Amino acid sequence: MPNIVNTHVQFHSINDEGKKKWNELCRRFKDWKEDEYVSQYPLSEIFGLPESDDGPGTYSWNVENMGSKWAFLQDPSDESFLIESAWSCPTDALQYICEEITAVDPDFIMTASAQDEMPNWIASYVFGGGELYDYHQREWEEIRDYMNEQYSELAEHYDEEEEDWDEDGRDIMYDVIWECCGDLMDSDLNYMLTEMKE
Repeated sequence: MPNIVNTHVQFHSINDEGKKKWNELCRRFKDWKEDEYVSQYPLSEIFGLPESDDGPGTYSWNVENMGSKWAFLQDPSDESFLIESAWSCPTDALQYICEEITAVDPDFIMTASAQDEMPNWIASYVFGGGELYDYHQREWEEIRDYMNEQYSELAEHYDEEEEDWDEDGRDIMYDVIWECCGDLMDSDLNYMLTEMKE
């Protein structure tokens, strides 16, 4: 069973025309209702293409055009949305969204923070100027080392030879892992956003 990837997408700079375009894209979802909550939408529907045997929603089309065999968009607003996908962050779909909004809002900036469910990796992306500006991915070993650096009580339980924590250490690790992942992704995003604006 493939790992699930959760991605949080945020609009950092979007004008009224950009918001209008985003709402137009959301109305392409077949189950879209302005005033009703729907838990998730197939991300392939945002391309606005007709259904076919080899088109949007199929395994091969999704992999080639979104970067993931399936992906669902959740909780869209004028400021952010979430994506649940298989294997990876669907960066090609995010590229498409960026292009569409940038066409009416040249200063549009969007970021994405993605994390594998294990996590085997985490990644941060910055989109601007109608394209992917930059990204940074961190593998498990870097996440593990960061946690040990930040929490001495965790590092005390780490066995270098086994490359793992003992049982008490793993309990601590599970308490801090997602906070540490968030800190790393925020740091990477802030660095890339600052670099982009300079």
